[in-house]
Amino acid sequence: MWPLFSILAILYAALFLFKSKYHVLSEQIFEKYGLDIGLFQIKLSLSAKRRWVTNIPTMKKCKNFYKYGTIISLVLIIPSLIFLIWNLYKIITLAWPSTTPTTNQSGTGENSETKLDIRDELIFQPVIPGVTFPISDVGVYGFSLFLSTVFHELGHALAADCQDVKILGYGLLIIFIVPAAYVELSTAELKSLSLTDQLKVYSAGIWHNLVLSLLTFLLLFTVPTLLKPLYDYKTEGVGILQLKSNSSVNGPSGLKVGQILTAVNDCKVNKISDFYGCIKTEGQSEKGFCLPKTLIEEINCADQECCGDKNNGTFLSFQGRNSYCLPVRVATNSSVQFCNQEKETGTCIDENHECVKPVLPYLHEKLWLIKRGKGQKDFLFIGFSTDLISGIEVLTDFVPKYDILPVGLPVLLEKGLYYTCSFSLALALINIVPCVMLDGQFIIKALMEICCSPTKAFCISSTFIYLGSGLLLTNLLMTFMLL
Repeated sequence: MWPLFSILAILYAALFLFKSKYHVLSEQIFEKYGLDIGLFQIKLSLSAKRRWVTNIPTMKKCKNFYKYGTIISLVLIIPSLIFLIWNLYKIITLAWPSTTPTTNQSGTGENSETKLDIRDELIFQPVIPGVTFPISDVGVYGFSLFLSTVFHELGHALAADCQDVKILGYGLLIIFIVPAAYVELSTAELKSLSLTDQLKVYSAGIWHNLVLSLLTFLLLFTVPTLLKPLYDYKTEGVGILQLKSNSSVNGPSGLKVGQILTAVNDCKVNKISDFYGCIKTEGQSEKGFCLPKTLIEEINCADQECCGDKNNGTFLSFQGRNSYCLPVRVATNSSVQFCNQEKETGTCIDENHECVKPVLPYLHEKLWLIKRGKGQKDFLFIGFSTDLISGIEVLTDFVPKYDILPVGLPVLLEKGLYYTCSFSLALALINIVPCVMLDGQFIIKALMEICCSPTKAFCISSTFIYLGSGLLLTNLLMTFMLL
């Protein structure tokens, strides 16, 4: 990841130098396309050519909507400060625990597992790819963050439009790798509004984030219902989303991403918990295969080299009433049922069948027969249960009803909704904090001017702004120290 960051940093530096040297050309590009290049940022500006809300009934509904949003947003000011104080206390207790940590061999008193535990305990975390979230989630992470910021700025724009404040422009912004949006309002027209109407515009972005967070939270629980026409949920097996590279379950005839697993031996799998439960129960059982006696005589290899050669994966030793060397794929495909080994003989459907059990070199090693859906061959695997669990890293309960549908789409949708809900709520809670360069700075000033005299309003609002800015900055710095 660091090489990619280095390349991006060099690219940004080159673009900034280009703008500095060819400033006339850069101004022409900005005037024609609205594209501007700053230090580690790219900005695309668009002009607002017309109003969005024009008729009176819609304007009244809009004003009422943002009036309620202002009230709810103002209620969050004190809880947001309390949250920052509580989070800072939690960071301090994690950084300097009361008990002395157990030192490792290097004597540092800290290892990677400790860092992971601390990271899991943190609620307020900066966005760092590969540290606070997986690299594989960069795309959905960025889109969710972008959607949350666009919805935030849309709130300011709509609220201002309802109050007849001119929107000078809006645009998109990329700060290094973080996407964002912005809106530019007429400051003179905004200041000419009453203080209560100014509050509606200032808090509109926070209100929008709260609404978006609520909507995505509700949608997150309805994903199985919404996708029911396209996907089966916890009824028809589990899908493979990620396999560990170079694991023992890979290979030409091994498991593949996107395959559906429907059973482990004779244990049916309908959901993820079933899969792991089946591995546990089947790993503790002693099961064999019921084969016709005539077939055993037909396919048994009398040559000791068939099962004596470790590189020969076709044949495997089986134990029934006698010892056999059978082609494992033929034996498992011809089995009429699984059978339990009881003493020297097993239980089969009738006397014309014999229960034969695989003979493996290591204790607790098993021959696993994992059924794959959609007419694919069963996956035969010889090994321990831990090999299966570690080899299959990510599963999904969603199984597509049609081959054209990707297995990972529902999980991607769930991740997008989860991240959007989290980011939108975080943006709301952070922006309501009375802090420099955040919405909370203007909200607390307007609120104090409504409640107090100008002198008291300035003193109280300044106190809140200093407190909020200090708490937010301290939380960020302390969090970076722990990561």
